[in-house]
Amino acid sequence: MKQFYLMLLAGWAFCCASAEFLENAATFPQGILQQAELGQDGVIRPADGSGAGVFSTRVIDLGENASARFTGWVAEQPPGTAVQVEYRTAPEPFAPDAPSPAWKKAVNGAIPAADGNRYFQYRARLETRKGKKPPFLRELLVSTRTPAEKFKADGLGQAELDKLNMMMLYSVTPEKLFHVYSQLPYDASERGLYVLRNAPKRRIGADYRYQPGENEMYLPMRYGTRILARFHPVATFSNLSMYPRDVILRAKDGREKTGLREQHRTVNFFDRGFLDEYRTGLRAAVRYYREHNPYVFGYTLMSPEFFYDTEPWPQMTYLSGFSPEALAAYREFSAKLGRPADGWPQPSDGDILLDPQTYLWAYWRSRAGADYIASLARIIREEDPAAQIGTMHYVGAMSLRGLEPGFIELNPDFDFYYSSNLYPRVPGKDGLDGGTTFSYTRLNVEGHSRKRNLLEYDLWSPYIDAPRALTYARYAALEGVLPMPIVLGNFPENTPSNHLTRYHGMKGSAVTPALLRTLADNMRQVRELRTSEKFSQVAVILPSISLHALLEKDRWLPHRLIQQQLHVLAPLLELNASFDFLTEGYVTPELLDRYKLVIVQQPAVYPWMREALAKTRADLLVLGWGGTVTAPGPRKLLAPIAPETFDFTSRAAWARGEEPAETMFATGGTVRERRTRIRFAQSAHPLLEGLGGSTFEYDAPGIGGRPLAYVAGMRGDALASDAQGETVYAVQQENGRRVIHFGALPWQLNADGSEKRLFSPEQEKRFFAGILNFCGIEHYPASGPLRLMRNGEWLLVENTDDTPFRGTLPTAVHPARKLPEAELEIPALGSVLLKLPR
Repeated sequence: MKQFYLMLLAGWAFCCASAEFLENAATFPQGILQQAELGQDGVIRPADGSGAGVFSTRVIDLGENASARFTGWVAEQPPGTAVQVEYRTAPEPFAPDAPSPAWKKAVNGAIPAADGNRYFQYRARLETRKGKKPPFLRELLVSTRTPAEKFKADGLGQAELDKLNMMMLYSVTPEKLFHVYSQLPYDASERGLYVLRNAPKRRIGADYRYQPGENEMYLPMRYGTRILARFHPVATFSNLSMYPRDVILRAKDGREKTGLREQHRTVNFFDRGFLDEYRTGLRAAVRYYREHNPYVFGYTLMSPEFFYDTEPWPQMTYLSGFSPEALAAYREFSAKLGRPADGWPQPSDGDILLDPQTYLWAYWRSRAGADYIASLARIIREEDPAAQIGTMHYVGAMSLRGLEPGFIELNPDFDFYYSSNLYPRVPGKDGLDGGTTFSYTRLNVEGHSRKRNLLEYDLWSPYIDAPRALTYARYAALEGVLPMPIVLGNFPENTPSNHLTRYHGMKGSAVTPALLRTLADNMRQVRELRTSEKFSQVAVILPSISLHALLEKDRWLPHRLIQQQLHVLAPLLELNASFDFLTEGYVTPELLDRYKLVIVQQPAVYPWMREALAKTRADLLVLGWGGTVTAPGPRKLLAPIAPETFDFTSRAAWARGEEPAETMFATGGTVRERRTRIRFAQSAHPLLEGLGGSTFEYDAPGIGGRPLAYVAGMRGDALASDAQGETVYAVQQENGRRVIHFGALPWQLNADGSEKRLFSPEQEKRFFAGILNFCGIEHYPASGPLRLMRNGEWLLVENTDDTPFRGTLPTAVHPARKLPEAELEIPALGSVLLKLPR
């Protein structure tokens, strides 16, 4: 019998001379099952009535002068179950049930040292223990090559983000990844990784050994998948995690939280001991992948979202930046500037603060987070100069949950960044404000970015529904953005979920293999759209750093102020005017000169932005309280922290405290807080078309329980005045461009979610149409349900109605080039893509 087995083994080895050997449903019947059974679905489970089972493979002949250099498997272990894999090797053949050689514990995705033993056997132990669902084994893989050897043998080069179909799965298991990469056209995966200690309470030092995760090792060996590794600062609840000091959460009013569960989503990145340990571990991790797994081509560093936001959004009461270590770092920063600080600046009570130290603190806080992330990027660059390095930013909650894009855009340490938080469209109510301010179609794109911009293309989110997925991919491509599908649900069980579903009861589209195949095809279809230059004539500047100075301690929610800033997007979309988002830190004169019109509505403006607004050749539209506080800070965002690089000027057009100054704009004006009546002039001026002679009550509630503020007393051509006869709407020629200043806020989102609007929707549309026309901006005022967006070569036309559209394109005002004239047929909630004539 033994002689027959050896003859069979020799024949099998001869016909299977491959360097890789896969054990799965096709070969499982040749193995040995003990109290285990092979199901019709092709996986092995413990036999019915048995709490444990064992599966042993046949003995594999790896070939002459070969030994196992990689081992991995796909198994599912529901709670209360376990799958343990062992292996054994020998230089000579042995029977599969022989008592020797001895078994050794296998590590999934490990790279064993070469032992010269060509005969190899796996054994898997499956235990149910206390679990309600049994565990199962789907496949096992052994290879005579390491990932690095396979990469080299296949002649692979550096991965290019533009050419990859990348999938992001959260809460993954090998089983979930199997369903994606075994049957769907994805060739890259983003994997979430952690730097862990090798043992509890054993600090990471010079002898630290990085232990890779199984998924980023198994995927390349099994499918050739490229890996973008996303490093997280800590591992939630792991006893191998690095924990900073106990008290790392401190509210702005001094309250503290301590304990394991209270700090799991945050890192005190002012704790130098923690940073030394984490940086050592990160360096070891990058070195490991560079040497052992070149399929890992880049790294995403999680931004300060994980450091600041420690309670479910938007209840951000506790902020890790208020730790004792943070205060020491802030005082060190202030001392370098020659402005000693005994403690934190007075937090806002919902008022606009005039204390210059508050704005210096707000800048320092964002800068500290950026410096932390940049220090990690430099470590990666030192260890792997060819790696792609990026981080994330959240335009929709910039000051508390993300990194100011200017710190990324202007920093050579970064190659790309992820955009998130502001999604292309909310179909209906979004659970926050009735779907009014977030219901727009553009992506959150930094205009004319020099970096790669990746977008979380999340079908599990309530923000994107499956029927419109191709349209969203097209929008992204027109903006030069790379959409990356992301799945958080229990795929493939079709139960998607995310953090917002828990908070607001929202639901997303069911995630199925068919849907994910469609997404991959969408990305393939839109690649050619990214080859053309952008076309955006309008820039909308969003607040980021300055927002810190406006947060009411526990009542003024961050998203309320942000939504007010985003309200302007609704009329721009309805008029189909192409625009880009810019944030404070990314504003430079050179960038603003790329646009015809720049919209600014910041309540506070830092020195670098003051200079950019003063020097740009673009027309300016100043809305509401824009420019009411000139804040101190560096003249350039990335200037060194030294007194000579800072402008400490601080003045306010705010009527409280000391005597107010005028706004920083040529139109002047100071801030008033009073209920009033706004009357538009009766004139043929193009900015008054459709509004001349109209009167509006301005009586919405403002901050701190006072009337809504507005700017009055402007210079220039008067277009509207308040009840006291002071100009609240003016236009002035300055340095060859027009400065249009409307001192009132056309909208106000109250704390309870209700709105007070100055104009009717139609009047608001006329107001903005007049501005676009006056500045020569291409737009389409009579487009009905159609939304148009283009770059230099392509035009996308979306039908937002739930009925089909048949007809021609709407007439363009100030068209930059000739548009197609053929009749279009666009399905309900669909889109068509048109090639523009040259």
